[in-house]
Amino acid sequence: MEKKIIVDKVKVASNRIEVYYSIQGEIDKYFNLDEKCFWAEYTEDISSVPESIAVIPFICNVLPIAWLSDAELIVNELDEEFYHSLFEVKHGYMLLSRMLEFKGKVTVNHIINNRYETTKQSAVLFSGGVDAFTTLFRHLDENPIMITLRGSDVKLSDVEGWKVVSEHVESTAKTFNLPQPEFVTSNFRIFINEGELGGLCAKSGDGWWHAYQHGIGIIGHTAPLAFIHKFNHVYIASSYTCDFPVICASDPVIDSHINIADTEVKHDGYFMNRVDKVKFIVDTCERMNKNIILRVCWISTGGHNCCNCEKCIRTIFNILSVGGNPNQYGFILDSSLESQMLKVVSKCLATVPFQRPQWHDIQDYIVSHDSFSKKNDPNYNWIYTIDIDKSCPKPSILKRIIRKLKRIVRKIIKYWSKRT
Repeated sequence: MEKKIIVDKVKVASNRIEVYYSIQGEIDKYFNLDEKCFWAEYTEDISSVPESIAVIPFICNVLPIAWLSDAELIVNELDEEFYHSLFEVKHGYMLLSRMLEFKGKVTVNHIINNRYETTKQSAVLFSGGVDAFTTLFRHLDENPIMITLRGSDVKLSDVEGWKVVSEHVESTAKTFNLPQPEFVTSNFRIFINEGELGGLCAKSGDGWWHAYQHGIGIIGHTAPLAFIHKFNHVYIASSYTCDFPVICASDPVIDSHINIADTEVKHDGYFMNRVDKVKFIVDTCERMNKNIILRVCWISTGGHNCCNCEKCIRTIFNILSVGGNPNQYGFILDSSLESQMLKVVSKCLATVPFQRPQWHDIQDYIVSHDSFSKKNDPNYNWIYTIDIDKSCPKPSILKRIIRKLKRIVRKIIKYWSKRT
């Protein structure tokens, strides 16, 4: 039997979209059949959104499945500009994952022209972390609308966590005199079978969510809002830089090719590493005399930072390295947590090597600047001497030269990006 994902019905009513679909062939294992449909709820009325736009959130979350399983995705109506952008999006995935084959195709019965004249309004996808705040601060002069998605890093079942997150977003909007934020709730992570999909992308060495779904999957949910508000741009924050090549579902070769009618998606801040971003955030807060909470933890529930995972500790060191105070950015430290930092980081560096470049950036900045306030504290000053590459063979001379060249290229890109 041929493998097909068929959109049977798209229902738009009030603030909710429901997409009913059927599966043919041996790809049904990639879907959670207990979920009757894909759905997304918005905080404003989207009933005027046409089917060709309303179906985009669903399409974005099944495209990588169709491509990698060599299936045909059949849609009745789809926006013309979005449809044509998919050719470059697919090519972007192919560039990042050369070890996999992207064979599937999209068949559209009716391609619809939804062109409109954009307004000056832009939107920023906002999670509350370092990347998101950097992009928000870079575009404050555009008075952007923040869009935050429930069901992404905060599970639908985590009611208390969502309360903390939504209040944080509301507070941020008020702090910087921004428009009312938009909140979207979706089952996009549970209508599929993420465990089975991990097998589909196993050759990549990464998981489904990080490597193939999250970027385009999150972006897709902005389509109805883009149509209503006629956004000129939707910004999604970069996670990595040009000198930190990884397979990731959010990358300029994917994100920046997505068009929703006349709204362009922009992958923002790709020239900045995490130290650059934290310094920019700290400098901006000091210049504007504002206080913010960075929400970076992906371990804890409840929407707070645990302060004891690798990502929390890495962000704490980022803040300290540029002369900031972690306690002013949502991190609560005590002696028991501080004494475990080296152990947690050492274990991570040994088992998750793709985080090493970010620790190299922190170490390089601390060694070359005199702004690290914890240089005499044994719970922190190991950063000066830790061998970040200890658990892997010493890089060859060629690899070290390549790494230096990449840093030079990033500096050049950063320079020209600031000029333009």
